[in-house]
Amino acid sequence: MGGNGNGSTDDSLESGQNRKEQRRQETQERQKLSHLKKPLQSRISKIEKEMDKLNAEKAQLDIFVADAANYEPAMKTQLTESIRRQADVNGQLEALEAQWLEAHEELEQIG
Repeated sequence: MGGNGNGSTDDSLESGQNRKEQRRQETQERQKLSHLKKPLQSRISKIEKEMDKLNAEKAQLDIFVADAANYEPAMKTQLTESIRRQADVNGQLEALEAQWLEAHEELEQIG
């Protein structure tokens, strides 16, 4: 009878050790995933900040270019520069959006 009690205690002890080992492995896996995700999350954050800056500039350029008064001959140089800058900002935004999507896809693949 004493043997059965020890066997049951041994099973409980082994089961407890298995749970402890499983929790340790799960913690390691979470830490590994976090380590893999962190650079991507940082990259995404930097991209978003740059996009915010460019979107604010784009909004100002859009307002300027949309104003009919800026099409007067005296404004030709400034209008031309604004249109060029607007095209440049749009190109930069497209590139950043592509990088942002790529980083999010990588992040999703990690889990």
